Amino acid sequence: MAILAKKGLSKSEWDAYAEWENNTGCPVSLFSATWTVPPHPKKINSQTIYLFIGIQDRQKGVILQPVLQWGRSCYGGEPNSWSVASYYVEKKNKRIKDVSQFVEVQPGDELVGVITRIDNSYPYHYTSEFRGIQGTSLPIKSTRAFPWCEVTLETHNLTYCTEYPDTTFTSFSEIKIKTDNMNPTLNWRKEVVVNNCGLNVDVKSNSSTQGIVDIYYR
Repeated sequence: MAILAKKGLSKSEWDAYAEWENNTGCPVSLFSATWTVPPHPKKINSQTIYLFIGIQDRQKGVILQPVLQWGRSCYGGEPNSWSVASYYVEKKNKRIKDVSQFVEVQPGDELVGVITRIDNSYPYHYTSEFRGIQGTSLPIKSTRAFPWCEVTLETHNLTYCTEYPDTTFTSFSEIKIKTDNMNPTLNWRKEVVVNNCGLNVDVKSNSSTQGIVDIYYR
């Protein structure tokens, strides 16, 4: 049984991700993506798995994210099941600034995570939510800009490769990003931190209206 090993950014617990930096001069006004709840992991231990899109400030100190979560964290969720919630996290101290309700979901459910700028009168007023899932909406206000857009697989307490979801990959599709009312030109940068399970990130489309980023577990 293959044992997971990390390199480089292992302290972040981000196993694989794609990111885009907004240098358009206009703030991100919409970031959304569609993905499907994967099967449960083949090997169930004490692992927690997160699959999400998110926006970070320029220093990558805080992140707002609609999160699909396997297992329980300190802030919610249930053991051995999938749930969704929106998080606002201070990354440096791994401190949750705010979190929405957790709602259980099932393998095969289609999810649409949406981050929207909702009030132009305040510097950066956003909401994160899963479309159509009541209780997952989380509004935040900040004086910081959020130029970084992320598509991410994050894990905690994961030792074996079979503790990932029991499928080949998760596809984040129909990715939409707007800066004000413009559709910017995207060029996703990918990073793979786990180096021995066959993890990979495949940017199938850089479209800002129908983008596709696939994260492979094996």
